[in-house]
Amino acid sequence: MAADNRRAVVVHCRHGKGRTGSLIVGYIMYKYGVSFDKANTLFVKRRKIYRHGVSVLSQVRYLRYYEGLLNSSELRATYIRLREVPIKIKVQKLVVHNLNKKYSLGTLGIQCQTFADHGASLVLVSKLKDRKADNGEKADVVDLICIPSKEAYCESPEISFS
Repeated sequence: MAADNRRAVVVHCRHGKGRTGSLIVGYIMYKYGVSFDKANTLFVKRRKIYRHGVSVLSQVRYLRYYEGLLNSSELRATYIRLREVPIKIKVQKLVVHNLNKKYSLGTLGIQCQTFADHGASLVLVSKLKDRKADNGEKADVVDLICIPSKEAYCESPEISFS
C-alpha cells in the first residue's frame, strides 16, 4: 500500500493484453460504467507499447458477459442469489484419455483439491487411485481412470486436479 493509503494492484502477463488487459478493461467497465468496446479502446489508447486491446476470443466473450451483468440489475440480483446457494459436488472419477503407456501409472500421485480462503489456498479433498483401461487398437496409449481413495465432496465448483 502506498504512503497515501491508495491501493495498488499489479498484474502481469506476457504482452499485457490477455489476463492483465482483461482485469484492467473489466475494472474500467465497473468503475466508470462504460461498455466493453469503450473500455477496451481506452485501454489501447493508454498503452505505451503493444497497442493492442483484449483480443483473445474467450476473454472478450466473458467481458461481454460481464458487461451484460453490469448493465442489468435483474442479472446482478440473480447472480447474488446464486452465489448464496450452497453447492456440494461429489467427485466420482477422473478419466485421462490417450495417456502414453510409457508413464508409470502407479507413480503419478494424482489428487483432487479445492480452493479455500476465497481462492488464496488449495485444500486436499482426496488422493486418487489410478488404474488403466486398455484402448484396444491403440497399443501405445491407455485411458487412465482415477477413483478417489475416499468419498470426495467439494463445496465449490472450483476443483483442481494435480
